[in-house]
Amino acid sequence: MAFHMLRMEIGDSLFRQLLRRFYQEYEGRRASFADIEKTAETVTGQDLHRFFKDWIERTGAPVLAVEVTAVRPDASRGGSGFVVEGTLRQTQGGEPLVVGVPDVVQTATGAVRHLVRLASAAERFEVASPDVPLMVHVDPWFDVFRKLDPRETPPSVGQIFGEPRVLAVLPSGAPAAEIAAWRELFRGWQSGSHAIDVKLDTEVTDLPADRAVWVAGRSNRWASRVLAAGPQGLAVGESAVVIDGMSIALAKNTLVLTARHPGNFEKAVGLLLADSAAALPALGRKLPHYGKYSYLGFEGNDATNFAKGQWQESDSPLDVDVRRLAAAAAGFADVKLPRPAPLANDGRKALAELPAPAPAVGRGGVRN
Repeated sequence: MAFHMLRMEIGDSLFRQLLRRFYQEYEGRRASFADIEKTAETVTGQDLHRFFKDWIERTGAPVLAVEVTAVRPDASRGGSGFVVEGTLRQTQGGEPLVVGVPDVVQTATGAVRHLVRLASAAERFEVASPDVPLMVHVDPWFDVFRKLDPRETPPSVGQIFGEPRVLAVLPSGAPAAEIAAWRELFRGWQSGSHAIDVKLDTEVTDLPADRAVWVAGRSNRWASRVLAAGPQGLAVGESAVVIDGMSIALAKNTLVLTARHPGNFEKAVGLLLADSAAALPALGRKLPHYGKYSYLGFEGNDATNFAKGQWQESDSPLDVDVRRLAAAAAGFADVKLPRPAPLANDGRKALAELPAPAPAVGRGGVRN
């Protein structure tokens, strides 16, 4: 990450020169980060000691926070464009680190990129946009080595399995055999570092905010609350679940859906929907191996996986909706501006591309 941030700091052209020169001067010799720093300063003509001191010698990572304070017409463009004003902060405490933080102002027609050079606890920024700004994204492609806010990563199965204490809520209205199967499932997941407290939904007055939660069964009284905490692309009907436009039948399948805990965004809740209790033993064996996924679909009693994925929707505090400020600045405060689509990938190209390998020659001289 230090190399990546140095690339962001000095640009691709100088970064390539740095790598070439370092290789030429130190090939076959012992070298250190001090030598990389010396080469980088020679190539760029910049004093990079603080950068290397922070990212090579120090421990810890920045925690970023952003506040957009104003959107105003751009006087330099005769009022045809806009300027977004704000403050970027490091909130981790202690001596601030020096870091270049990319930010993007998203409009209905594109995006404007900007780099905030943050060397103190707070830094003001201004970004000019030719079009009406809709969103401000700070470090949207995770170019900075920093401590992430829990809301920047999707909830996952592994987040629940990684908790030392978990509450499992069973559907009180289910048949006795199904409830017994759920109890056996959660008993199999318990360990010395992963305690699971099992209760019926009638015994739970609120989901505790200090732990992760499993909600078992579609008839569970807490199922609707878990679904309400899920992303916009999730919907459960009478016979199917729709995930980002993909419909998955409930019949003969077992579905696992995760969401942020409605009382604590640092925790996760999971909803387990099984068409047959006979599928739970196989689910119990397999699910711990699918930790990185936000949702999963398993077919039949042997729980054959056929669907898996991560939620793409983010509620990061570093994504700021500025439509109200922009509408007021444009003079049409009563007009609703559209919410922009998710920000596209940054489109950055690799520093170098290896030549494609020659196709292998098979028997009879035929290339494979």
